[in-house]
Amino acid sequence: RKIIWNLNRIDLDNYDHFTVGYSNRSIDQLIEVLTIANVKTLVDVRMNPVSRFRPEFSKSNLRSSLSSANIDYKHIPELGIPSDTRNTKRSSNLFSWYEENVDILKIIQDQIDLNSQHSFAFLCVELDPDSCHRHCISQTLEKSGYKILDL
Repeated sequence: RKIIWNLNRIDLDNYDHFTVGYSNRSIDQLIEVLTIANVKTLVDVRMNPVSRFRPEFSKSNLRSSLSSANIDYKHIPELGIPSDTRNTKRSSNLFSWYEENVDILKIIQDQIDLNSQHSFAFLCVELDPDSCHRHCISQTLEKSGYKILDL
């Protein structure tokens, strides 16, 4: 509830796009924060959009839930991290590997129009963006002039 309370008190129009993690959230809580932020498209940045322990966050279930809330779903697996790489690297090395091996901005620009009139939210698992590769996405977009907020 703290996040919702804060989101309702800041000017979300000051942000171009968002990042969000689903860990420790229900699907309803995720949809609520996306709705408050007026997100029109959720971009799934997991290589494999499957959640064994949280099936509501697997691709088809997630797409269906978002659709009923009038939020589009887009999966961009190229922004994900291969399982074998994730399993063999420590966090600091993993993020360095990611930034060196994934052309974040090019992949995004090839898949979506960041300058469209609506906001995107880039989704991954971790609640803390510093523990997730989506912070690399956020930093890359910020270096390109976009204002990003983690929901």
